[in-house]
Amino acid sequence: MDSTGRATTSAARARACEVLVATGVTLSCDDVGSPAGVPVLLIHGHPFDRSMWRPQVDALVDAGYRVVVPDLRGYGQSTVVPGTTLLSDFARDLTHVLDHLGAERAVVAGLSMGGQIAMEFHRRHPERVAALVLAGTSPVAETEQGRDFRNALADRLLAEGMEGYAAEVIDKMIAPHHVTGLPEVAGHVLGMMRATAPAGAAAALRGRAGRPDYRSTLRDVRVPTLVMVGADDTCTPVAQAELVHGLVADSALVVVDDAAHLPNLEQPERFNAALLAFLDAHRAALAPPHPLLEYLLDAAEGRFPPADGAVTVLPALPGGLECSVAFTGHAVVATALPAAQVHAHAPDGFGGSLSPDFLRALAGPGGWIGGVDATLVHLGTGGTPRLRPLTDADGHPRVLYARELRSHVRVFGDERGLVTLAAGLAGRTELSIELRQPADGGRRHGRALLADALTLIPEGEPVYAAVAPGNARSLRAFLAAGFTPIGAEALVRTDRSQT
Repeated sequence: MDSTGRATTSAARARACEVLVATGVTLSCDDVGSPAGVPVLLIHGHPFDRSMWRPQVDALVDAGYRVVVPDLRGYGQSTVVPGTTLLSDFARDLTHVLDHLGAERAVVAGLSMGGQIAMEFHRRHPERVAALVLAGTSPVAETEQGRDFRNALADRLLAEGMEGYAAEVIDKMIAPHHVTGLPEVAGHVLGMMRATAPAGAAAALRGRAGRPDYRSTLRDVRVPTLVMVGADDTCTPVAQAELVHGLVADSALVVVDDAAHLPNLEQPERFNAALLAFLDAHRAALAPPHPLLEYLLDAAEGRFPPADGAVTVLPALPGGLECSVAFTGHAVVATALPAAQVHAHAPDGFGGSLSPDFLRALAGPGGWIGGVDATLVHLGTGGTPRLRPLTDADGHPRVLYARELRSHVRVFGDERGLVTLAAGLAGRTELSIELRQPADGGRRHGRALLADALTLIPEGEPVYAAVAPGNARSLRAFLAAGFTPIGAEALVRTDRSQT
């Protein structure tokens, strides 16, 4: 369908499916595009159905993405569940949809209520979110007045049906001049609202009345995030989008001109251009995690590869980097070289994979070889962050170095020094610190700064550090703060042009 709900070419490419998500509850879904494409999960708003995303489905499929579009419980062709449907219920349903389709991770995109479901999904399953798209939505918990309004509206819809409500809000869902200026869009939006089961809409209204506040969890988002809003949106004004943008580090904000609450239907070309530009810019990061990450996560939990002296060869890291990581008695090398060529240099799991000769063979004659660092890990403590974001540190050498080798670099600190958090080796979360006065290390400022930095990491989530053993003061600070050594590593940037 296009922005008016009419059928388009993507309908021919859709794989319809019915997914049992709970006893007696089935979601009707479309799975469109190549199964090999990066999955994009589109979550519709209230009181709509999956047809609201049709202009985006066409554009995403044409760009090579796999698009998953469900009707939420209570909407469209999915089971109507009376009572109260919490955002957590919607989010749980969507995990079953992804499981059914064999999609471990997805770009999770939602508009209005769909955006709040996307935030709830990320809160519960951050490991399954490759990127977030939050459109026309608010992270703030409902006010007492708002709760009363939603509960009263739920009662009204059950008593009167959807017709009167749809007529009242059409000029809020789309800009008033679009009601007459874009009659086919207006007809589509009205049709979706009128067709929604009152019991399903009422259950969602009651659930949203008691929704949690997502501002604290948005601060923990570490995946690429796009925030979108219609310039004329009165349901979730631009200020709400700016709030989300300010909470999510490195997020992008797009305000769609001449659109209200449904910019994807009012201005589909502009909406799609911004969405595709965002996804294409992060396409490499949206791919499945590098297999080295599993080794690192296992090591953080005390599970190590066998101490058999062997070397496991994995594909190269993104961005032209390669590496050698040594655990006790076993090494893992990520490289573009064939495994046979790696083993021809006779590295071993007892330190040989970090020898100068092997690292030079890995990097090539003209390649860059980083230092050999100790690999340390700690679990985040979460809670109230004890360090503030720094906005004036872009030129600091520590920050510049972090951005050379890592992505999504965030900077925090206070008068003692600064802390960088970034997506580093194989996508792991990495931490580094630098004291403003190095001599302060003797005053245990480094240890205290690290303890405060751990509040920036959700409780129980691993954070890694690569520390040069020769930097003894820094190494002592990390160890004193409770970081555990799990191995050693070296990065290389290859140049084999002279071979």
